[in-house]
Amino acid sequence: MELRQLRYFLAIANEGQVTRAAQVLNMAQPPLSQSLKSLEDELGVILFERNGRRMLPTQAGELLRTRAETIIHLVNETAQEMKELHEGVSGVLRIGSARSCSPFLPARIQQFRRAYPRMKFRLWEGDPNGLTQRIEKREIDLGLIRLPLETDYDPGMFTIRKLKEEPFVAVLPPEWDPDPSAIGIRLSDLSDKPFILLQSEKSTGTYDIVTGACEALGFTPNVVCECSSISSILAMVREGLGVTVLHEASVADQPHSLHIKRLTDAPIQSEVALIHLKDRILPRSVQLFIETFQDMTNL
Repeated sequence: MELRQLRYFLAIANEGQVTRAAQVLNMAQPPLSQSLKSLEDELGVILFERNGRRMLPTQAGELLRTRAETIIHLVNETAQEMKELHEGVSGVLRIGSARSCSPFLPARIQQFRRAYPRMKFRLWEGDPNGLTQRIEKREIDLGLIRLPLETDYDPGMFTIRKLKEEPFVAVLPPEWDPDPSAIGIRLSDLSDKPFILLQSEKSTGTYDIVTGACEALGFTPNVVCECSSISSILAMVREGLGVTVLHEASVADQPHSLHIKRLTDAPIQSEVALIHLKDRILPRSVQLFIETFQDMTNL
């Protein structure tokens, strides 16, 4: 079994047709078909079954597809490691982040770029389930999330590096602030206000934490809007449509048009963590970027 055969096999599996796979590979169809036949003969299995014009992987084909993707990724990562050892750290570092964790990244990217100016970054922001899916498929190298990890995958697949606990804060229009001079507010003092809470299609973590804290204080919050965009939530609060409770980092750079208060009767927190595939040998660039998070007090 050769790497070339595995790459050809993956092209057929991804395209669903030998003809389209040959076009993607920029090669003639007959040698591609012959390569597939030789691979099946060598392994002693049928890798595809035909369904109309499409070729669908058999059970053996799906297993080989998973193994082949891992092998090709490992070969590519090894080549990148060798290049970094010879030329220094370069390339593209692919990072995923939960929306509420994105504020932690700019300073660290700037710090890393000063040390390794040849590095470039590709960022993806989304819900934890989509993030873990991209990590599993090796579309991103590293993820910044909040715990507990909400994913359809087995959490045991991932290495989770806990960074710090971060408090939640209340955000409200100035005219709704009962004591503008105070740095804190009781969550129970907002029980009669409409709430606008963060919640995405695949993640309910923040929503559940906030509503749970309210219920522990004896009231059910009047949630008039659920939204997956922090910037949209803050815009609605600014317009006086409601109050919200968010992670402190999410509102750190907000203008004075909003009042941001510590919660004095509900010290709720969430834990920020880095996540990557457990069985993956991380490129040196990823390992070095992880080191920028070692001083957790500066997060």
